Amino acid sequence: MLILALPHTPTTETTYVVSIDGQSVQSSGQCAPERLPRVGGEVVAVVPWQRLSWHKVTLPPVSAQRRVAVLQGLLEDQVLQEAESLHWVTSPNALQGETLVLACDKAWLRQALAPLAEAGWVVQRIVPELSPANNSEASFHALDSVDEPQLVACLPDAVLGFPRAAWSAGAHHWQAGNRLMAEPSAMAFARDLTGQDAQLQTAPQRWLLACQSPWDLAQGEWAQNRHRRTWRFGLQAWQQLRHAPAWRPARWALGLLLLANLVGLQIWSVQARQSADALAEASRGILQQSFPEVQVVVDPLRQMQQAVNQLRQQSGASAPNDFDVLLAHLAPLLPNEVTPQALRYDGKTLTVQGLPLGQVAPQTLSNLNRQGYQLRAQGTDWVLSWEGRP
Repeated sequence: MLILALPHTPTTETTYVVSIDGQSVQSSGQCAPERLPRVGGEVVAVVPWQRLSWHKVTLPPVSAQRRVAVLQGLLEDQVLQEAESLHWVTSPNALQGETLVLACDKAWLRQALAPLAEAGWVVQRIVPELSPANNSEASFHALDSVDEPQLVACLPDAVLGFPRAAWSAGAHHWQAGNRLMAEPSAMAFARDLTGQDAQLQTAPQRWLLACQSPWDLAQGEWAQNRHRRTWRFGLQAWQQLRHAPAWRPARWALGLLLLANLVGLQIWSVQARQSADALAEASRGILQQSFPEVQVVVDPLRQMQQAVNQLRQQSGASAPNDFDVLLAHLAPLLPNEVTPQALRYDGKTLTVQGLPLGQVAPQTLSNLNRQGYQLRAQGTDWVLSWEGRP
């Protein structure tokens, strides 16, 4: 994953964060957009919290076609600039009733993303740096800035920043025990305002955490096609399954399942090999008991067939593929008072030429197959052969 922190003010360099697993920061830095590290995976842009505004509106039950116009009208009463100049998205899965709307200036967003597009980067998601709290408990972030540090409160319906001089207006939001995070240079500032020690969180760590937000500004003018959305969803799901702590039990279960299958396959292969060895040993024993003159056993089935053929030749008995035996099995199939043009025997098969046998009953073919014979059509001819095995 490549995370790009969009600049609050125009700059020639882009701040980036590289995360291999989506859970920890591997590297970070600043460089020109064309020199950003080419890493595989998702490209996410993070919008500074100062460039975003949050608005609570009440959506009436309207059709999807009128929903945009209704939302635009509701926003006009809450924003100072024209609603058409804002890029806004509603709370994920919001259909009607009270919902939050996230708004951002379109002109600024175009200007911030233009250098990335010129360098060939395609941003899959655009997420806010800080989002309102998901529950009633607020969280606070002490962030450093050019002028002075600020304490940013993530409330249930807004994200508000308070410098030291304005903290008296926001102190009523603070409660002892609230989650408090601070950048290294703002640790003392957070302790002075709240009287509580803060948890250390660097800017790259905050941007990485922002990538888990359900809010996504990559809509409308910045929307991705269906293929990219599907690919992005699959990549996020894979990263969560592979690295997220919440999926650790599932990973252990999957690993144990694969291990059990590997052990089972190994046991099955050993048993199959033992069974094959036992069958081969039994075949060798039958061959040497039936034909004691065979001293060296290489292929028991083939050697037994050869020994049986030699024994049949010595006794004068007919072989299953002899001409008279094949003809005896073919004769019941020949039509009455019809003489074939020719019979051809090549030592193994008997071919009937110029004689249509018509539709041979399936039962007849089944009987022949059970006896080890096969009858097949070859053009206008019929071929009977011995296919049996000892």
